[in-house]
Amino acid sequence: MNHKKSKYRKYFLKLLFFALIIILIRGIIFSWGSWASSGIDYNTHAFILKESYKRLEKDPAFIKGIFPLLSTILDHEGISMDLTGPGPDAILNSVSSDHYYNPRTQEGDAPKRSSFFFSQLKGSIEGKITKEREEKSAAYLAHYIADMSVPFHVLGISAPNENPENFINGITDANGRVLLNEKIQGNNQSFLDKNWADELEAWREAHDEHWKYVNWFDPWYYDDWWGSAFSSHIEWERKVNHVSAAGPNEYSPLYTSLLEKKTPNGSQKIIGEMTKERALFTRNNLDRVNGDFTRHDKQRALNEAITDVFTVWRAAFSALQPLVSIEQDPVTGLNKLIVHLRNLEDTEAAKDINVHVEIINGELTGPDNWTIPLLEPFVKNVIDNQIDIDKWTIDSSYNDVWIKVIVTGKYVETPDSEKVILEKNLILPPKVKKIK
Repeated sequence: MNHKKSKYRKYFLKLLFFALIIILIRGIIFSWGSWASSGIDYNTHAFILKESYKRLEKDPAFIKGIFPLLSTILDHEGISMDLTGPGPDAILNSVSSDHYYNPRTQEGDAPKRSSFFFSQLKGSIEGKITKEREEKSAAYLAHYIADMSVPFHVLGISAPNENPENFINGITDANGRVLLNEKIQGNNQSFLDKNWADELEAWREAHDEHWKYVNWFDPWYYDDWWGSAFSSHIEWERKVNHVSAAGPNEYSPLYTSLLEKKTPNGSQKIIGEMTKERALFTRNNLDRVNGDFTRHDKQRALNEAITDVFTVWRAAFSALQPLVSIEQDPVTGLNKLIVHLRNLEDTEAAKDINVHVEIINGELTGPDNWTIPLLEPFVKNVIDNQIDIDKWTIDSSYNDVWIKVIVTGKYVETPDSEKVILEKNLILPPKVKKIK
């Protein structure tokens, strides 16, 4: 045996192996996906989170403490080389169909998952759901929304785990060829007569290994020679430059157009519909370039994803800001509860304001609800830029009371949850005579 040749062969194989690893890691760093390397997030989903948060911080209604910190949101995004991690791309954290919606077939669960995590985020901010879910909900909502700007995520076909044979038989002809129609594979003429048998076989292998999670057939995810790492899907995502176009803090036109159609603001319905609209928009743009993925504008897709995420995050909380205080009437000695209310939105007045107050450890005298027809936009440097409502008095045998204020109001142009809940413990003035 020629040991010298054997030594060189081993050396060559090692070089080849490390070269492949470097290529793969390079792809990971610049991927639209959610890969993480050495504890640092270089993925596009993390980039979208950071850029969306920058825009959110500039919004007039944003107040620190209302929305989860960016660092905690990033803790719920990302996937490691072994396919584990905190983000929704990790194999145990979602199923394939969660990341897809085909507007031509109306299949895929991305709209449902987006609306679900929006409701979790909004509920957590309102205090109805535990805070532990808040950061994860913000991250997962952003992830599924952003997926809809990627052309591969608006194509493909549902492959239900319960009976995958029906799905396979539906796309296989009598000669055993796997043919996909225009609804599934787009209008790229080169794909119409393509036999996708190899891709289907690769999908079968993935399904057999992770059958609970692999319930969507995206043929471009399986058209490579090494376990999808160099597939058309991953290659497209790998070459996205992490550059965000500077511009005004504009909301997504998809959301505002749904508001014009009277879709309820800050609702699960508007988030689900917006997710579908983005998928349709992406699909239509792909059709305009005849299904040629290489001509799909990635920078535009990235900016649209950032705008969409910023918009749905903004819709999870309200620009209405209530504060409460107690003042003692110097004449009657009664403790008056005052609700101080501002509209932090600086371009639109809030309409049909309703204020509801509840109390624990005391007795509240006053109206169950107090309505205000209009609350003007916030103007900087204007001291008297709030409404003070003093329609309630408090009587209590305790030194403190627990106050809950629920404020609702309407916005017709601005993404907003249109509801805010404030709960606060208030100390009664010392001059109050306790009831024995």
